[in-house]
Amino acid sequence: MKIAYSASILFIITILLHSHSFGQTFNPGYIVTTKQDTLKGLILDGTDEELGLSLQFKKDQAAAAETFTPANAIAFEFDYQRKFKRLSFMSTDTSRHDSISVFAKKNMDGKIAFYTWTQVNKNQSDIFLTNWDTQLTVHLSQPEKKLVLKNERQFTSESNTRNLGLLQLVKGGMAGMPGMKNTSYSEKAIRRNILSYNRAAQQTYPVTIYKPRKGHAYEATLGWDLMSGPDSKSFRGSFMRHTFNPERTNTVSFVMAFIYKSRSGINTYLAIANKATPDHIVTNYKEQTLSFIPLGVHLHGGSKKIRPFAYAGLGMSYTFRESSSTKNGLDQGTTHDRMPAGAFNMGAGAKIKVGRSQFLVLDFTPVFGDGLYLNLGYSF
Repeated sequence: MKIAYSASILFIITILLHSHSFGQTFNPGYIVTTKQDTLKGLILDGTDEELGLSLQFKKDQAAAAETFTPANAIAFEFDYQRKFKRLSFMSTDTSRHDSISVFAKKNMDGKIAFYTWTQVNKNQSDIFLTNWDTQLTVHLSQPEKKLVLKNERQFTSESNTRNLGLLQLVKGGMAGMPGMKNTSYSEKAIRRNILSYNRAAQQTYPVTIYKPRKGHAYEATLGWDLMSGPDSKSFRGSFMRHTFNPERTNTVSFVMAFIYKSRSGINTYLAIANKATPDHIVTNYKEQTLSFIPLGVHLHGGSKKIRPFAYAGLGMSYTFRESSSTKNGLDQGTTHDRMPAGAFNMGAGAKIKVGRSQFLVLDFTPVFGDGLYLNLGYSF
């Protein structure tokens, strides 16, 4: 217990020492300005949503960052082949007729280039399609839902007729979306349709498909049971692997974990079995549990400095238990048990950024029938 409290105090002190702003991730790339100048340097990486309206650029690590928007940049690209282009569409506000420009990500090239623009709180991305043969660009978006009264009942409906017409137009009058219902809008279905169209013309227009990067992070923690008594000792160690899509979200990851837990102690009690003098029984036990969590979900806040998080996952465990006991001072022997079981792992805490992609970790893990563990560790 003293070790756990000392470690907690040390962790809090570390938080205070590191609670200033840390360098963000700038990756090599270039931008093309509206003056047709190509600037090579570093671009602040982020999700598609974050890069859809503006970007931060600097010529080198020591330079101050500059902000570029669709008003002064027409394209930018990271060295790892992630490309964005400025594209425009008309506002749905018919009273203003404004043109809106955004940075859309290039997902596919061929006879028709496929771009997407991701917005906040919108289930489906907007899609831009450019036919390199005709130089025509169309903008597809998720239709707005409308209340419809039918048979004296109200329900929501959305019409996809406009998108189907634009899709047919950009393909040169070919049939739009075979198998796609008129009432649906699906980025995946449109992507499949364009890919099929591009493959038919790939001898003239080679097809390239951008594959989003997968990010990985690793986390190791050590923990102690905050509720263990004076006659027991406990220890917990875990190793966790995070897999995430840094281009889509920076708050969700899927995790796989290996967990080792050790507990030992002494149980003393009196057994009364219709005797005038109760039996004095002392049991010494040692218990070790190995758990494997193949699939879990980890959610964390998007703060740059301190990131609260919570996680949960399912898996399996295997426990080795050895116990020896005495009865009124007489040895009663030793037993060995092996117990396979299901495992449920959960916890919550906070991560403190201490480097480009390094974090100190503090979390609390409740273990059913076993107490509450305080875990301290490092993520990298």
